[in-house]
Amino acid sequence: WTYETELDSESAWRALERAFREVGESFPGSSLASFGKSAGAWMRNALRSVNRETDASERHRLRILALLYYRVFRLGMLADEPSRVVQASARGLDVAQKLGPGPELARASAAYGLVLSGLSRGKGGEQYLKQGEEIATATKNPVTVAHIQQLNAVIAALLGDVERSLEIGSRCLLEHGHWREFAEHCGLAYNQELLESVRGRGQEELFWLDHILARLELTP
Repeated sequence: WTYETELDSESAWRALERAFREVGESFPGSSLASFGKSAGAWMRNALRSVNRETDASERHRLRILALLYYRVFRLGMLADEPSRVVQASARGLDVAQKLGPGPELARASAAYGLVLSGLSRGKGGEQYLKQGEEIATATKNPVTVAHIQQLNAVIAALLGDVERSLEIGSRCLLEHGHWREFAEHCGLAYNQELLESVRGRGQEELFWLDHILARLELTP
């Protein structure tokens, strides 16, 4: 996470590879074996084939693994490595489904939904994004709710639905913004400002610039 926030993606990848070795799991890479493992996870997700894990020690390992896949997904997005993003989303959901409803499944569902939406131009990912938000809300996890709202805003913008993107982004920032990490909060607010600028709405554009400055002042 430290390397990620410092934008040192190479060091972050090395740290993640070590972490995967520690838990005895293969790292999402560019080998045929890695693609094969990810394809298997993708098929199990499509078939909704789930066997819930009940052993306490294995559940602990799966929670760690789900978090690691989520970190790969995030870093892949930041470092523009789509292959790892796709693999991490498929494997992450496969792992999280064995744990059942909780923050791991909420995050994994949202990540998988984002990838499906990107691959299918918006079709197919909605149910996973909705599932992720419902789980996060039911388990009272505002951090994950805010994260999923941000992903929904990104998807809407990519699909050209500017009005929907602005509406979701505003709700995320104004209702749950204090639960977002500093960089992600300001990044989403900057996207809001850019979209309003494109639409020629100067007052709203200034509102989001002021919002970013206010957040900066609150940050030590």
